[in-house]
Amino acid sequence: METVKLTVRLPKSDLDFAKHYAQAHRITVTELIDRYLRSLRGGSGAIHPEVEKITGLIPPEVDARAEYREHVLEKAQVRVMLDLNVLLDVMQRREPFYASSAAVLSQALERLRPSDNR
Repeated sequence: METVKLTVRLPKSDLDFAKHYAQAHRITVTELIDRYLRSLRGGSGAIHPEVEKITGLIPPEVDARAEYREHVLEKAQVRVMLDLNVLLDVMQRREPFYASSAAVLSQALERLRPSDNR
């Protein structure tokens, strides 16, 4: 792609912000502007390179939503912490989330049983 040089006049505070933002995200100010313009056009430059690096790391057979819910339930030191969507997934049998939501709900109900000494 052919590039051309452009001089833009901005308030100093805006330029300073752009420089700091670009530096914090390890990109140039030119790349920052280019990505923004592509995102306005709906072009392919809207995805951050860090996101592109991790895309596809989780195998497709892993139910990431269920794994995350299990992680949250295990990590949280509360008896029950359910997202309303979990209940709706089960009550309305919403696919593709029904199975993982039912499993999470079962785990939460197990924690509520009187034999639980927490």
